Amino acid sequence: MTHPVPRGAAALLAATVLAGPAGALTAPELWADWQATSERLGLAVEAESEEYEGGTLRLEGLTMTQAAETLGVSADSVTRIEAVSLVEDGDAVRIELAPAVAIVSTTTVDGERTESTGRVETEGLDYVARDEDGARRYDMTAALFAYVLDDVTNGRGDVEVPLRVELSEVRSEGTLDGAGGYDQTMAAAALTLAVDSSAQEGGARIDYALSGLSATGTGRIPETAAEAGSVSPIGLLGMFDVGFSHEGAEASIAGDAPQGAFTVDSTTARGETRLALDEAGFRYDQAGTDLAMTLGLPGMPAPVDVTMAEAGSSFVVPLAQGPGEPYALEMNLTDLVIDDAIWGMFDPTGQLPRTPATVALSLAGTAELLVDPRGDVDAFMAHEGPPARPETLDLRQLLVRFAGAELAGSGALRFRETDAPMPEAVGTIDLALTGGMALLDGLVALGLVPQGQAQMARGMVGMVARPVGDDRYESTIDFAEDGSITANGMQLR
Repeated sequence: MTHPVPRGAAALLAATVLAGPAGALTAPELWADWQATSERLGLAVEAESEEYEGGTLRLEGLTMTQAAETLGVSADSVTRIEAVSLVEDGDAVRIELAPAVAIVSTTTVDGERTESTGRVETEGLDYVARDEDGARRYDMTAALFAYVLDDVTNGRGDVEVPLRVELSEVRSEGTLDGAGGYDQTMAAAALTLAVDSSAQEGGARIDYALSGLSATGTGRIPETAAEAGSVSPIGLLGMFDVGFSHEGAEASIAGDAPQGAFTVDSTTARGETRLALDEAGFRYDQAGTDLAMTLGLPGMPAPVDVTMAEAGSSFVVPLAQGPGEPYALEMNLTDLVIDDAIWGMFDPTGQLPRTPATVALSLAGTAELLVDPRGDVDAFMAHEGPPARPETLDLRQLLVRFAGAELAGSGALRFRETDAPMPEAVGTIDLALTGGMALLDGLVALGLVPQGQAQMARGMVGMVARPVGDDRYESTIDFAEDGSITANGMQLR
């Protein structure tokens, strides 16, 4: 006998689930939980057919629908999944998929429709949900979990971009409590991505692989879904802190450009990425070690090698309206080594030292946000002038090393509140240049800098900096309360 689940009953079950589990989990309860949680994310999840018999809920024709209107642009998306079975097993529910499940996604943006067809493939999937310690727990293992994109069709016709993303030896554990808080960990032996558009004009083939992949995530989903278009996308994301790391990466790109065929091959020994969003703001951190790249470029007689000991970047963007909100920016490219073939193109006689290059920047400060990025989109866009006013800036590190020269700097500024479009700074910045004149001499010898311009540059350095050693100059730039600017006492403004 088949028992459809009424929508009213689903809502009642959802309220019970979000209030906390009170016994062995059933398949209808889990389904209702999915619908209620998705609604909090602005998604409507339904099934064309719901059949519950003998402890198994068979869901066919699942659809996930989302409608949004932002900045006058309307976008509707519908994703359809072929079928899912929820099978009660003691105090748990097993989530079962066929080895290959078809997925069709349709997105309409201002009347233009795009449809993509693909499938999810699994091997050895074991996916279980249960209630544990007042939360819903999900455990999943799989020998293979893959998504395959077969075809994309839009108003301009079919676009063939075969895509396959595959995870192998996957383990995942996660919990979702009644208040919408979640905590998840995931590990996989490998992740591979392959996309091939080389059959099309200007297309390329991309292969990407990660080994030793791990991920963690915590956060809280929004309590209620906001009305479409009334709140910025940031306001719908909820709170999260997610991190990814890997123990090795390889990438390969081969394609055609207007100038000819090209290839890019790269490896990274280790990498990690973190993204976090809370009431204060958004944070992004990314770092990789022992990077190597080989470029096969049109017009180059041989491939070019580039290596780096480390590369990374991070930033903090404030999202809370009001004064005193922190921001930060950091980046580094450490020990960049360029192939001698590149050096030989502009320095065949070895005039310049071919030492590794480094660029590092670290700054932080506070700012006042004059509008609410999480609030009404129309109000945000209607605001005239800059959305934020800088209050302080702390230059923790400025470092540039190239061809034997080094520029280093640090300092701190605060910004006076004025009616001017650009607030005036007050404070000092200290700069030091080592090996700069030797580099300038080398550029002149190579014919890259005219002698007259070099003389002008030496004169300017002599006016704003003081010599403190062999080819070393230092300068203190003062930004005074009265708006004047001096460098080692020389008036600049």
